[in-house]
Formats: sequence, structure tokens, C-alpha cells
Amino acid sequence: MLRSLHDTERSVKVLPLCDDAAYDKLLAENVVFLCLLDASAVNTVLECIVRNTPIVINRLPALEEVLGLEYPLFYEDFHEAADLLGDMEMIHRGYIHLKGLDKQIFTLDAFCRGFEGILPAQTICDE
Repeated sequence: MLRSLHDTERSVKVLPLCDDAAYDKLLAENVVFLCLLDASAVNTVLECIVRNTPIVINRLPALEEVLGLEYPLFYEDFHEAADLLGDMEMIHRGYIHLKGLDKQIFTLDAFCRGFEGILPAQTICDE
């Protein structure tokens, strides 16, 4: 599939697996573009949120839930996505929006607290 993508769109650069530091740097210095058919918890989206990395992404209910209805970098079609990617003011607005989101809900502590009362008293989160 990656080969097919690369052959279809020469502007796509397939990167090799990188270590955590290189991945953090990659996200910190770029804008992410995604086109999803459906979504629930999307790791790429969550990683962008916690790093305040602007993400140009199609509007889906689960994405509205985590990014907010007013997220400025939602697009409806590829023409709008291309316009957003070329508009530094909109990308900056996306960054400011992400910067204002509560990141506490994405921590391990918040995840573990969400399971209180569901799991037995002694859990791996207590270690």
C-alpha cells in the first residue's frame, strides 16, 4: 500500500522508522495532514494535540469531540485542505487552538483515574 501511495503521489515522502526524539522533532517542526474515513481514538491526532502540532484533518464526530467544533483546520474537501495548508495564518490559528486545549485528560494519571471503581483496587497504575 505504501508503494502504491508513493507511486500515486510523488510529493509523499515515506520516512523510515525513527526514535522517539526524532519523532518528537518531526512533529514539532511540521504540520500534519490526515484524511480519515472514520475515527475514534486516533494516536496521530492525540500526539499532535499534546505537542500543539497543527493538523489539517477532515471533520468527523470523534475528531470534533477531541479537537472541538470550532477547530480551524477542519476541511470538507481536498481543495479546502490545500488552501488551509497554504495559509500560515490559519495554521497559526490551529496552533493557538491546540495550545488552549486541556492536555491533562491525555495523561497516564487521567487514564488510570478513569478506571477507578472498574478495576480491582490493586492495578498496574498503582505501581
